Amino acid sequence: MIEFPVRTTPFTSDEFRPAPGSVYIYSPGSEPRTQIGRAWSGIIVTQQDRYSVLIDGPDPAVMSLRDRGPLEAWLQTMSTQIVYLDITGMSYSLWAPFLKTALSVVPKLRIVYVEPADYRRTLSPAGSAEIFDLSQMIEGIDPLLGFARLSVDDEMPYVFVPLLGFEGARVLHFVESLELEGSGISPIIPVPGFRCEYPSLTVVCNREFIEGTECWADFVYAPADDPFAVFRTLKQLHKRNTAALLKVALAGTKPHALGAVLFAILFPGAIELIYDHPISRPDRTSGVDKILIYDLANFALENGTL
Repeated sequence: MIEFPVRTTPFTSDEFRPAPGSVYIYSPGSEPRTQIGRAWSGIIVTQQDRYSVLIDGPDPAVMSLRDRGPLEAWLQTMSTQIVYLDITGMSYSLWAPFLKTALSVVPKLRIVYVEPADYRRTLSPAGSAEIFDLSQMIEGIDPLLGFARLSVDDEMPYVFVPLLGFEGARVLHFVESLELEGSGISPIIPVPGFRCEYPSLTVVCNREFIEGTECWADFVYAPADDPFAVFRTLKQLHKRNTAALLKVALAGTKPHALGAVLFAILFPGAIELIYDHPISRPDRTSGVDKILIYDLANFALENGTL
């Protein structure tokens, strides 16, 4: 048995209290689960567009996400070593570059993710890929800020690694943008799920993709709430395919995406993140379930080599 550091701590909403003297950063939205930072007088970060954020406080400031310098300097001014970054209400285009900077600056970085009690269902689904109604539209496939590959070899072999969730139509869109013929496919399925029926629903929602690519024999499993399991899985896939690039499609749970982003931060040459920038429905979830705290203190030092 291989023992890994325990980096995930689950809480109920009644149990969780930030560490004394810490800073809590979050983006409140219309979903109830994005609001818990209000109880801790957290710092609100509001995205202005894909490339800039407004940070509240005594001296509100608009900060560019293109240049890590100002954000790095702002984080270094904090009079604490412990920073909570609540990614629940943040878009991927905000939390991914924010995390990339904070990971190298904050000594004791803790990521917060709040599970919803339930997801919005489609009243009259037209197919298995539309059981859930979570996104209004997609803006299109475009690299996350700070994660673009500067040079891409079109002849380089790759393995397609979709992180599967409830939005099968998004995965089909990714497939349409790629030339999958001759490429390996290793979908990561969230098992166990946030709830016991969710893994089965994930397979149903992605039925067209799974049947079209006949990839069921290549499923890889990682708990829906465990970014570190995804991180380790990507390391294993890379070791089995050292000559290939991992093209990871971010269409599953946010904790799974967190694991992929961490891998991309530490091993940028081994991975290409694929993201389609969906615009979420304001009422895509209801209620609040577990609060998950991911401890990233020393994570980069302990995992920075393949």
